[in-house]
Amino acid sequence: MAKRSTLTAKNLAALGADELAKALLAEAKSNKVLKRKLALMLAASDGPNALANKVRGRITTLQRTRSFVDWQGVKEFERELDQLRSIIVEQVAPKAPDMAVELLWRFLDLSDATLERCDDSSGRIGDVFRAAVHDLGAIAEQAPNDQAVLADAIVERLRNNGFGVFDELMEAIAPALNSEGITRLEGNLGAWRDEVRQAIDNSIDRSTRRDFRLYAVQTALQQLADMRGDVDAFIAVEDQRALTNPVFASRIAVRLVAACRAEEALDYLDRATPETGFGRREWSDARIATFAALDRHDEAQSLRWNMFQSTLDPQYIRSYLGELPDFDDVEAEIKALDWLETHEKVDRALAFLIEWPAPDRAARLVETRYSDLDGNAYYVLSPAADALSGKFPLAATLLRRALVETTLNGAKSTRYKHAARHILEMKNQDTAIDDYGTHETHEAFMQRMRDKHFRKHGFWSQVD
Repeated sequence: MAKRSTLTAKNLAALGADELAKALLAEAKSNKVLKRKLALMLAASDGPNALANKVRGRITTLQRTRSFVDWQGVKEFERELDQLRSIIVEQVAPKAPDMAVELLWRFLDLSDATLERCDDSSGRIGDVFRAAVHDLGAIAEQAPNDQAVLADAIVERLRNNGFGVFDELMEAIAPALNSEGITRLEGNLGAWRDEVRQAIDNSIDRSTRRDFRLYAVQTALQQLADMRGDVDAFIAVEDQRALTNPVFASRIAVRLVAACRAEEALDYLDRATPETGFGRREWSDARIATFAALDRHDEAQSLRWNMFQSTLDPQYIRSYLGELPDFDDVEAEIKALDWLETHEKVDRALAFLIEWPAPDRAARLVETRYSDLDGNAYYVLSPAADALSGKFPLAATLLRRALVETTLNGAKSTRYKHAARHILEMKNQDTAIDDYGTHETHEAFMQRMRDKHFRKHGFWSQVD
């Protein structure tokens, strides 16, 4: 049973309304966010119209504000913005969804000016507006709306999407559009594309031919094509030059496969074979899906294996093994793990074996290829050492040695405290290692480090 002093709703209610009101008023004098929230809560008691008017007033004030919000003030400002968004969604929308839609449009129209005057390096402010986009879509679906007005509003915001707040607007609001709205939207987007193309053609600098405006309108048209399930319209958005782009060809292929047009999908992929690493993963994934749709099992398996070997991404070997008959998959897994132990990039192979997981093989890799370890890959070696500490103390110690040696050899003073911690961990594990084999004992390693790096007093002071 909770103590009376514990902050719970029941305990607070027991204080009585008067006491709580006094406490809130006292806190509100120094807490602007709370003060505004209380004012909005009072307005809500007078109905959605009064609350909406209060929200409009605050939005208008924010529109007129020009003061810069630095990183210290962003957190509080984010709370206020999210408070406004929540009140619209939770208190206005249930009683007046059409009014909530109007308020959310007003709220979202704050985004560009707000982000221009904020230090939003954390992305907190942008996230509030992006959340409001999805709220708008959900509420608009329930509200009575003029389809032409809604379509016009969508394009207007997409045209002025400087901070990417409206990137997911099409997807979010699609359920609120009927055939009339989609037709209107398509016409508006087509007119916008023609306008952009004309501006580009009239531009002296032809490098703008692929500028962000064209990309924005083409993306919107492709999202619209997806909404309609029209693969041909999706393809028609781009010109012929883009069809050699492996990323775009992959996106086409995925949609053609879903439309049971796998032969066409393969044709597009054949015309856009990656010449470099750019788009290779997307292209390969689309090609595997296409081969699968065409029952070209061996070719799909071959590509899965090749992608596993080139990327060391577990998804490829898992899907490869998943396509094999029982028992064959066990043999293939052994083959794959054997191959990994000879991989030229030891840190990448180690990361794979830890994630798979195959800790015994990871330990063997470390013990047999210690000299190949890259101590700069601390993001792999340190968590691997932690993962192996329990059952494979020698391998964990060797990983930490590699980290320590690299730190000292490079005089990386910012890592000294970490290296000192690794030495303490190695010392603690020394008693768990019965046989160091061909590797130095802990004492021998430490003596060699002290002899070689005796001048690094800053480090040894932390160790000692």
